[in-house]
Amino acid sequence: MASAVLEEPRPGLFVFAAHLQYGHVARLWLEASAEPRAGTIGRHASVDLALPLDDALSLRHVLFVVRRHGGGVAYQAIDLETSSGIQLESGAAVRSAEASGPLILRASDFIFFCIPTGQPAPWNRDGGDPWATLRPRVVTRQSPRNLEARESVVGSLSVQTPFGERVCAFGVKALERGLLIGRAPRCDVVVPMQTVSRVHAVLLLLQDGLRVIDAGSTNGTWLTDEEVKIARVHEGDRFLLGEEAVLAWNTTKPALLHP
Repeated sequence: MASAVLEEPRPGLFVFAAHLQYGHVARLWLEASAEPRAGTIGRHASVDLALPLDDALSLRHVLFVVRRHGGGVAYQAIDLETSSGIQLESGAAVRSAEASGPLILRASDFIFFCIPTGQPAPWNRDGGDPWATLRPRVVTRQSPRNLEARESVVGSLSVQTPFGERVCAFGVKALERGLLIGRAPRCDVVVPMQTVSRVHAVLLLLQDGLRVIDAGSTNGTWLTDEEVKIARVHEGDRFLLGEEAVLAWNTTKPALLHP
């Protein structure tokens, strides 16, 4: 892990996947730029880092979103509402965790070592025990697995399928932790179509506005006839999931969602 981090001069994020039984098995690198980048980890072959070693890991388990922040790297890990979830080193289960330095997360029997690149190494390279000198892990913001408090509506998502149309309304906190869209009952917005993946996309509010992120779906996410991995969402934008589900975003409080 150390050599890979030190040899990558570009700002970004390495996520090293280690299994309790098999050790270090794979890694994912996401470049950090002015526009956010995203990558999904799970067992499904269509995700950015496929880990089919452990059936306890969900097909689409965790989504990472990386962006430049000031002179460094900021990133967010989002649990895709899986049965085993993701946990911090403290053991606390979270739906979403944000950081700008090293972070260690657990999902099922996998440990994810998250280390930013393009900046000084977060450990003492001359120390005899690098782990002992690893910079303290600091979560800048986190969201619990369950949101209990009601919040005022700031926008709504219209879902149109051959079976009809319905509208789902949401507040800022729900958007900041990431709205899951897919055919699985665990999603925040359930779209019961076979061409829609179990967890197909995520609607996420970042500091500079709203984004739709494909979560490694089988049939893709499309915005204005273009397939997208991650794209900014504006008032009235319509995006297609798979082949038949059309979603449209409408903002009730634009100042909150488009700073």
